[in-house]
Amino acid sequence: MKLAAPTPADETAVMDYRREFLQSSERLIGAGGLENYESYQEWLRQTSDNQSEFTVHPDLPPATTLLCWEDGQLIGTAEIRHRLTDFQLQYEGHIGFSLRKACLDQDRATRLLALALEESRRLLSGRVLLTCSRYHDLYRTAIEANGGELENEIAYEGDIRRRYWIAVPGFVCRALRMEELTDELLSSFIRRQEVTLCRRRIGVEWHMVSCPFVDDWTQEQLLHQLHDLQTTLSSGGAVFGAFWNGQLKGFAAVDAHPIGPQDSYRDLLSLHVSADCRGRGMGRALFTLAADWAREDGAKKLYISAHSAQETQAFYSAMGCVDTLWPSPEHIALEPFDCQMEYAL
Repeated sequence: MKLAAPTPADETAVMDYRREFLQSSERLIGAGGLENYESYQEWLRQTSDNQSEFTVHPDLPPATTLLCWEDGQLIGTAEIRHRLTDFQLQYEGHIGFSLRKACLDQDRATRLLALALEESRRLLSGRVLLTCSRYHDLYRTAIEANGGELENEIAYEGDIRRRYWIAVPGFVCRALRMEELTDELLSSFIRRQEVTLCRRRIGVEWHMVSCPFVDDWTQEQLLHQLHDLQTTLSSGGAVFGAFWNGQLKGFAAVDAHPIGPQDSYRDLLSLHVSADCRGRGMGRALFTLAADWAREDGAKKLYISAHSAQETQAFYSAMGCVDTLWPSPEHIALEPFDCQMEYAL
């Protein structure tokens, strides 16, 4: 048994799966709303859009929809919600899953949920909420077999919903010491970012324009980043790391030297999250640590020379950053396409 993202080649299997559920009037749980789509291409496009905060419907949280395969047959689906609405926090939880009737047994349900929980480690941290009917023994047993701890039961549409929590190992963010900044530190870090749209100033206004490219680091560039982190620490600045399962998957650095009018700024030299760990809150945690350090160091604002990619700009905007009142000539000369921003401390 395995979970995999849907592809164009899966159309026949997925639409047959959909037809079977509709004919038996069964509810399709954890299938990304498949029951509402007569066009596979539309459903596939929607599941892709649903994975990102920037393309998901504004009323919904981002979610990842996966297909469950066994011996080449589509036997089930699972949906992992990256965050929860108030309604989902009460009645639905982070993971929804289902199996076709011919494959609906205890062993498969338990294994499917185990695979979904393993996948959720890439998307969530802390605890995962799962719910089921008090009277659905198969799903209840699958949740309990995977470590679910019952919090409570609540009434819902003539049913009693059982709400379980399952611990998912999360990430740890902390300040780094000089002795940790070795060649091995960035061995598990993946810089790769596939950029499609970038923020550019046209005249006096900002626009998102098409600018497709792949931003990545060579081994030499990784070592250069490591040297920069070492320099930051040795000169009195701060370096913070985000660790997942003991591996560094994100880092941020703040320069100790005041810049700008009245020396009111501190420079956020870098903030990066590994490609395989984005969307888990690491960037927000690292930014918060960097801002707190700059505030304690006496700064009034944090200066950010930010990558112009749409996703990067959305992140800094969500953190409360705005276009800076003092564009640094040094930063502009170094990275002319970066967006010069600031954050009030």
